[in-house]
Amino acid sequence: MAVRLRLQRHGRKGHPVYHIVAASAQAARDGRFIEKLGYYDPTLDPAVLEVNRDRALQWLHDGAKPTPTVRRLLSTAGVLYYKHLQRGIALGVLTQELADEKWNKWLEARRNASGKSNARSRKRRKKDKKQAAPAS
Repeated sequence: MAVRLRLQRHGRKGHPVYHIVAASAQAARDGRFIEKLGYYDPTLDPAVLEVNRDRALQWLHDGAKPTPTVRRLLSTAGVLYYKHLQRGIALGVLTQELADEKWNKWLEARRNASGKSNARSRKRRKKDKKQAAPAS
């Protein structure tokens, strides 16, 4: 049975919320799934992404193929980078201590980057202020 990591749409019309799931490749998009790995809410600013890193990593090691969108989300969450580091340990290129150091450095960089607002968020806030301001 081929397993895919993909998005399952929930929410109401115009306000989607997606669950990241491991499902059979033959199953319908919003049909049966094997395990829920996290969720993604693109409607919030900034978008919310929660992933169970350990379970997603286990599915990837077991051969599950992520869809392109889920691959991007897993990359954003750091799952693919962590898998890359674990592969380096298995090949003997990295030690566990060096991999942990690189992982912690990456996490720290992500925390620092998430504190800064990006240009898109600023434009959205500016647009919302203009719409909320009463016309005089």
